[in-house]
Amino acid sequence: MIDFVTVNELKNGIKFKSLLIILLLLTFCLSGCVGLLTESQVTEIKKFSSASNSYSDYPGAVINSHADLSFHNQLTNASSSVDGKNAFGFIEKGIEKHKRLTGLEKRTDNACGILRSYSAILDKLSSDTYTADTQASLEKLGSQLDHSIQEYNEISKSSLTTFGSLIAATLRGVSSIYIKNRQHKAIKMAVTEADPAIEEIMNAITELLEMYAGENSLDIIQAEKDDLQTWYETSGYKQPLSTAIWVAEELERIESVLILVEKSKNAAVNLQKAHKILITKIEKKTDLKDTIEIIETLVEEVEAAKNFKEKLDKKNS
Repeated sequence: MIDFVTVNELKNGIKFKSLLIILLLLTFCLSGCVGLLTESQVTEIKKFSSASNSYSDYPGAVINSHADLSFHNQLTNASSSVDGKNAFGFIEKGIEKHKRLTGLEKRTDNACGILRSYSAILDKLSSDTYTADTQASLEKLGSQLDHSIQEYNEISKSSLTTFGSLIAATLRGVSSIYIKNRQHKAIKMAVTEADPAIEEIMNAITELLEMYAGENSLDIIQAEKDDLQTWYETSGYKQPLSTAIWVAEELERIESVLILVEKSKNAAVNLQKAHKILITKIEKKTDLKDTIEIIETLVEEVEAAKNFKEKLDKKNS
């Protein structure tokens, strides 16, 4: 004879176990689907990413402008030389110095390439949508970042650790329902892993810019201005109106370079500070009641320098 009490207990037990399994699955799913960062935290990451990406073009623009100014000054000296031999000597000197500065620009751009690729990675990771194309782009950026770090290590005799491909691998093959969680996990990993590199390259860039402006600067750009003024007052003023117009344009370029140097130097310091604060602000999921002040300052400084960078781009083209 069937014991109906036992059957009912069995049925209830099966229902309870099924319900428990469903709840466990839901808990697991939700823990994977829900992001690890709030919208306010992601917004600050996006702002930092955008500002640092724009900044990465500024140091190279300073050196490139210096190279052109120096080369032009040697050509002006050549144009007013008393004989061909002296004139040719000025031209050779200008070419040699231009090569040295171009080499320095390339090394600087390598350091800025780390910042540029890293900023682009943060931009992809903080995107509201994530597709197969986004992953492909992230894989490429990760490889570029690692390559830039390896080149920097060779040039600077440093030992920074590569992390770009590691970040890209974090999202490889992840199901769409878990993607937001994994994006945020990758962001936190990227910001932490990048900090030693950000600290080193920003210190190097700041040191470079100190040559152009600061208490211990060499007043390099001012020296180019003084040379131009001396040349024009000595012999340049005898040349046609077009020469006076060109000198005026060069003086405008020098003014833009000096301003860009000062703003770039300040932004370099604040970019490094902003990155360290960003690490602490995304350690745990929390709504940021206010914007991160140092990031706001960085954004403002980078934006203020943008106009002078664009002026130099036009004059250098």
